[in-house]
Order: sequence, then structure tokens, then C-alpha cells
Amino acid sequence: MKNIILFLCFTAILHAQDFNKPKLDSLLDILGENNRFMGGLSIMHDGKEVYQKSIGFADVSRKSEADRKTKYRIGSITKTYTATLLMQFVEEGKLNLTDTLSSYFPEVANAEKITIDDMLHHRSGIFNITEAVDFGTWVAEPRSREEILELLKMNEAAFEPKEKAGYSNTNYILLSYILEDIAKKPFSQLLKDRIITPLGLKRTEFGHKIQPEKNEAIPYYRKNGTWNPVEPLTDMQNPMGAGSVVSTPTEVTQFYNALFSGKLVSKNSFHKMTDVSTGTGYGLGSGAFNGREGFGHNGSIDGFQAFTFFMPQEKVAMALSSNAYDIPFFYVLESVVSIYFDDPYEIPQFKPLQPFIKLNSEELEPFLGIYSDPDFPLKIKVFKEENKLMAQATDQDAFQVDAIEKNIFKSFEEMITLDFNVQENKMQFEQLGQPTVILTREN
Repeated sequence: MKNIILFLCFTAILHAQDFNKPKLDSLLDILGENNRFMGGLSIMHDGKEVYQKSIGFADVSRKSEADRKTKYRIGSITKTYTATLLMQFVEEGKLNLTDTLSSYFPEVANAEKITIDDMLHHRSGIFNITEAVDFGTWVAEPRSREEILELLKMNEAAFEPKEKAGYSNTNYILLSYILEDIAKKPFSQLLKDRIITPLGLKRTEFGHKIQPEKNEAIPYYRKNGTWNPVEPLTDMQNPMGAGSVVSTPTEVTQFYNALFSGKLVSKNSFHKMTDVSTGTGYGLGSGAFNGREGFGHNGSIDGFQAFTFFMPQEKVAMALSSNAYDIPFFYVLESVVSIYFDDPYEIPQFKPLQPFIKLNSEELEPFLGIYSDPDFPLKIKVFKEENKLMAQATDQDAFQVDAIEKNIFKSFEEMITLDFNVQENKMQFEQLGQPTVILTREN
């Protein structure tokens, strides 16, 4: 449920049947085989799913493999569902975008100045409760509406309403409370009645305690070569309309396709949802890569990561969900996009293709030192342990790098490459999925 809204764009226009399915299979297979990623992917073109693949385990302890029906927590992608419900209420005359928060929660700071539109656009200035002290522990217990509001009141507003855009999960929590009060129904029931049932979604619901025996994925983090369950986990009644939906990648693409094809809201409502002139739309972000525009949202909760986006011109929807990853999540997503649209892309190698070059202790001496750059947040210490070259970033664990060329060293475990220019006291630092930087050795 973090406040990251990222924007992707894409290059060549291809028909769905032209994409390189074997290459996409190869990418996901190599990620799974090397314990880099577990999760699922769905790609829909013109309303039809043209690709679906799941890798890894939904439950490591049971050796239960993920499949197309595995449910994942999708975090803040929930906001797209909440905004859709709200626009349905607006169309039905049950509330107005100009209504102020004071009509529903007058106790919230600046409530009389904050409109529904402000909250949908993240321009309310309402404190983001996920930034509260010890929130990760606090949210693991079921919290009442009163407790949520009390936590909100304990923190000052972030800024004046309409002053700027500032992402706050609290906006969508409060919006879901407002929907409940108007309809006199639980938010979970509104989701079911207005989105899940009409679209025939069988594996989408308001979340609850994870039930692995029902093919619901457990989140993991990797440490010392082992997948470990993430703990504690959010009690799903707490994030409400900001992050409580669970679903499959296939059903997320189905929802997005329905939204963008006019099956859930009117054209006027859809136009408002996709109006990003103030920074974000209603439950949607927008952006472009290489001139290709799209709308989407990401989600991050309890070790789960998810991203979905829709490109109207191409009529393509993609959804990627993960319950475990040991590689930048958005690197995987960008790789999927590159392969689907036939952009230049090389599948990463996680094992050496040839033996490492053996260097003795004396030959390692020219590379030793501390490397830094004013614009790079970390310093990289390069040192040796006997005949091994080691590297260590600020406040992080040291790792071994091996020579693949005389001046180039690589860690396949960390997916980091160090390319030294000894004469100029420079080192090129490259990590998979991150921009390459040039660091200088300190005197």
C-alpha cells in the first residue's frame, strides 16, 4: 500500500499474436529457476487474454506451486476499484465531487476545505497514516474505524488542501467509509455487488487472513539463500479502499479492460478518472515511455508487489503480481514490456557462462579503495580477503565479486558488475535494473 505510482511506456506497435512468447517464457522461467521471482503475469489484448504464466510457489512450505487461480494481495491497485465505485455513486446522484469531507468526518483537520475531488486526486493534505510510527506492527491487528480516525487525529495535516498533490492512503480509506455510510453496506459488499459479480470475477474479493490451502499466496523475503515468510501481516479490514483487494493477475486485467471499455462507468466519469492534469487521476496514474501513453497503478503490501496498466491506443492491459522477489520488481515488469513490444532486450544471466579469471592477492591491489560520487547515496568499499575481492556498500553486507575480465568483476548473486579504470581511479558500478554510475576512488 505504498505511495508509488510509476509510469511506463513502450515502443513498437505490434499485434498481440506477433509477440515473442518463447522469449517471455524464457525470461520468467530463468527468474523462477534462479529463485529471483515468484508470482504471476497476465497480458490482455483487445479484451482477450493472450498470455498468462505463473512461476514459483504460492506456499513454499507445502511446495504448492502458483497457478492462474492463485490469489495475491494487490495493495494500492485497490484504489482503482474504490474510485470506480465512487464514480458510480456520483452518476446515481448519491454524492457529488464537490461535497466536502466535513459532511462525513468533520473531525478531520481542514475537513470543511477538502472535497471528494481533492481526496481522489490526493490533494487533500490529509496525513498518510501508513507513515505513522510503528504502523507496520499497529496495522497487523484489527482496527476499528474509530481507531483509524484517532490515529489520523494524532498527526497534523501534511499541507493545505489544494496546495499540491501528496499521496495519502488515508484519502481512500476515508472514501471507502463514505461509500459504506451512503450505501449502508460494508465496502466488501459494494465491491461484490458492483464490480466482482457483474464482471464474473471468481478469484477477486475483499481480503482476509491468508488461507494457503485455498490457493492464496504467502509473501516471502529471501535471506541467506532461503525464502522466509513475511511477518507480521496486515489485517485486511484496516486498509479498506486503499489496499484491501486480493485477486489474480488475470482478473485484474479483466477489471481494467472492463473499466477502459466503458462497462463500469460512463464516458464522463471515465474522463474524470483519467484526468491527470493535477498530478494523478482518480485511482490511476499516467505516463509514457517513448511516446506511448498508458494508465495504471502499483501496489505494495506485506511483501507483495503488484502493478497493472492499460494502454488505450494499443488496447493492451498487463498485470504482474508477486509474493516473493530477489530482483527489482520493476525490472521484471520493464523486461516483460520490452519483450512483448519487441524492444531490444537481453535476458539476464544468473550464472557465469565461462570460468572466472583467477587473480592473486597482489593483482587485486590496484582495485582496492573507497569509491563514491556526490550524487550517489552510497560509498562502495572494495577490499580483499586473501585472494578474494570483496565489495561493501554503506551499511550493507559485504559480498564477493569474481573477475570475468581482468578489470571487470561480477557478483551473479547480487547481479552487480564493477568495471575498474585503474589509471583514472574510476569504477563503473552497475546493478541489474538500476542506472549505471561512475564512482571515483577517494584519496
